Amino acid sequence: MIWDAVKDPFQLILQRNSVVSVTELSGITDFVKEAKHKAKEFGVDKFCQFEFADVRTKISTLNSYDIIVLGSIGPVFGDYFTMLTILEKHLLPNGIIIIDDGYIEDSASFFHSVVQKKSDILKQISQAGMHLIDETISQSEKNSKKQIEFIFQN
Repeated sequence: MIWDAVKDPFQLILQRNSVVSVTELSGITDFVKEAKHKAKEFGVDKFCQFEFADVRTKISTLNSYDIIVLGSIGPVFGDYFTMLTILEKHLLPNGIIIIDDGYIEDSASFFHSVVQKKSDILKQISQAGMHLIDETISQSEKNSKKQIEFIFQN
């Protein structure tokens, strides 16, 4: 799981001829340690900065980025509208935000206080002035829970 979170940025760095920089904030020290290890293993550690930090307290000091990836953190600023509105200030023109997270199918009868229905998330994306440009649903080999990546831009 940790490997999946850091694999794609490293592949991007290795495949591109231009310099790419990666900044990762994580509230889990093991993720930061593993990311540093993998960056060194791939020979891209000079392009990467990994920090144990809470994005909610660190947000005011962050730069602007072409890509913001929210890896399974949920709506950390309360809901997706608020989160996207805050993060948009740190997104470069034509940049994208990728959310790798779960949702509840609209037809489901159960409720969870943190996980939202898909239609509610899409509504909040629209209210934030963004739109969905791609959606990938995958099945984990180890469990049958659906994971989704919302990829959208402002």
